[in-house]
Amino acid sequence: MFDDIPCAIIPESFKSTIVFREDTSIAVKEKQTKAVTELLASRVEPVRNYELVIIFRPELTKEKVDAGVEHVTKTVKERGGNITSVEPWGKRKLAYPIKHQAEGIYNLIKFTAGSQVTKKLNADLRISEDVLRHLIVKIED
Repeated sequence: MFDDIPCAIIPESFKSTIVFREDTSIAVKEKQTKAVTELLASRVEPVRNYELVIIFRPELTKEKVDAGVEHVTKTVKERGGNITSVEPWGKRKLAYPIKHQAEGIYNLIKFTAGSQVTKKLNADLRISEDVLRHLIVKIED
């Protein structure tokens, strides 16, 4: 029942505590405290569609690029998101040099997740030496 609701990420520990109403509101089952209600309300975050473009260093092997993409997909899935598609675009010339590189290996990853996932991805990709540049864009439906 809970897997069919695209509007929120519900932590596994709360699934036995809540009831979804047809008017899309959330109710807490009987005999639950106010603290549980407040905690649940603070934990439910909206799910949005995102596109992530990653430009890897051109000298990386296919295995290293695949490992980088796998890290991103694993991070999204671990935090309750879903990967919609992964599209490797291959090696392309950059419009201008980035970190003294004229080319980069592009990958497009489409996913649905909450905002905490994008914060974690930004932090991870920012410190990665294999990534020249990345950009996460929220897709409006």
